[in-house]
Amino acid sequence: MGIGPEGRPLLATGPRQASGRRLHVSILDPFAPAGEGVADGWASLPGPELLLESWFGLLDGRPVALVTTRSAEKLSVFAEKRVRIFALERSDRSRAGSDPLLAFESGANLWQRLLPVIRDVDGDGLDDLVPGNWKGIKDDTLVLESHLQPGAGRPMKAPTRTRFDLDDADRGRSPTVGIWTETACRNS
Repeated sequence: MGIGPEGRPLLATGPRQASGRRLHVSILDPFAPAGEGVADGWASLPGPELLLESWFGLLDGRPVALVTTRSAEKLSVFAEKRVRIFALERSDRSRAGSDPLLAFESGANLWQRLLPVIRDVDGDGLDDLVPGNWKGIKDDTLVLESHLQPGAGRPMKAPTRTRFDLDDADRGRSPTVGIWTETACRNS
C-alpha cells in the first residue's frame, strides 16, 4: 500500500462501509511491535452512497483508496458509478472520516467494470487518474477518462473522455490498460 512515517511498508484492508456515510480501513504495519500494528483510517462519503468496488494505489507517492459507489436512496439501472479517492491515513479519535481528495461521476454504468490506472500520463511529474471501462452492452468500445492534475494544490481538471472501437475485444476480461509515455519508457 505505501510507506509509513518510519520508512516501513504498510498494508491495508477494506475499505468497508460502516454506519451511514463512513468507510473504515485497517492500516497494518507488519513490522510494528506486538499490539501496535493496526490503526484505523476513516473516510466520509459526500452523501448517502453504497460502496461497490475498491482499490488501493499511490497518488504522487501518497497511499490512497479509490472506491466506486452508487446512490443509497435510489437505484437506477442506467446510473453511472461515482468515484471517490481518499488519502489513507490514521484517523483521529472522532472517527468522523476525511473528505475525498477527488469525487466525480464516472462514465461507467453500474454493471460495467471500472479499472483505474494512476500514472503521470502528461509528463509533468504529477500522477494522473485514468479509469477505463467497456461501454455499451454489445459493442466493443473502450472508454478512458483522463483526470489530469494541474499542480500547485489545485483540484484535478474536468476529465477528457476518449473512446476506442476495438474489433473482437474480450469483454469478459477487465479493461486493463497499460499507459506508455515517453517519460515512462525512458525511466523503465
